[in-house]
Amino acid sequence: MSERFAFFSHYSAAGSLVGCARRILLSLRQTGWQVLVISTALNAEAQAWCEAEGVEWLLRANQGRDFGAFQAAWQQFERQGRWQDCDGLILLNDSVYLRRDRQQTSWPLFLKGVEDVVLGFTDSFQNGYHLQSYALHVPAIVLRSSAWSEFWAGLDTSRGTASIIRDGEIGLSSQLLKAGFQLRALHPLLHLRRLSASGHFSDWLSGQLDSGHRRMAKEYLQSLGRITACLLNPSHQLLFPLLCDGVPLIKRDVLEANGSAVPDPFLLAGGEQWFDADELVAYLKPPLLGFKGSSFLQKSLRVLYNLSIRAQR
Repeated sequence: MSERFAFFSHYSAAGSLVGCARRILLSLRQTGWQVLVISTALNAEAQAWCEAEGVEWLLRANQGRDFGAFQAAWQQFERQGRWQDCDGLILLNDSVYLRRDRQQTSWPLFLKGVEDVVLGFTDSFQNGYHLQSYALHVPAIVLRSSAWSEFWAGLDTSRGTASIIRDGEIGLSSQLLKAGFQLRALHPLLHLRRLSASGHFSDWLSGQLDSGHRRMAKEYLQSLGRITACLLNPSHQLLFPLLCDGVPLIKRDVLEANGSAVPDPFLLAGGEQWFDADELVAYLKPPLLGFKGSSFLQKSLRVLYNLSIRAQR
């Protein structure tokens, strides 16, 4: 009997499974997907919840990030012979927040998939063309190919993050393209670039922001025009066009640290329908900015002191 499987890469030092992760897993289960959570730790309460909801789990050493997790899961499937019954596979990690209004987004299209196409939400030209790997839908024709099995057999997950991105995320797309398979993003970068310059997007954004924040949005749009496609990370810098286009997933680090300096998504009027305030308490892990007596704060004060001395001179 053929089945569709979803691998969910999860990390929590405490072994907890937070509310928004459970909502993603339930959404998959309710649409007919068999789910395997791959984690370094799941506490007793999380395991009990998984068992009650028919969610399997696999515990592994914390190595290789998401691609280490996916490799461990696929190799287990190979040993058990379960890959032969796999009629579709979703690779998903816990770095994303699923909008509460997911039925009005491209989430149903992603779950449905395309028979002979590897599907993602976004693509990128950074360091080589690839589908961004936080969410991929892989059809059966790919899963039964030598290119797929050889990729996981040859992937070295013992090295650092840069190697995992190069050999994992970018390497997978490259190997599948070379094997003749099609890759498709539901919200492709080139479409998002055109959308960000359109009147439709400008009107949508104006309707989302109050007058006090529209100048910020205008500056954001102008900055996008100065960044070449090869330097853009769509899931970060193009988040606002993505939200306008109906993407269901928001990267957690944009909400936490926002290294790309996009306008805060919480300022959008639609956020009231997208986010659950109770879920965010356990989900967000903001960076530590320094407490009294910390080395970070001491260094910051030292820099400010030196600047003030120079200004007096």
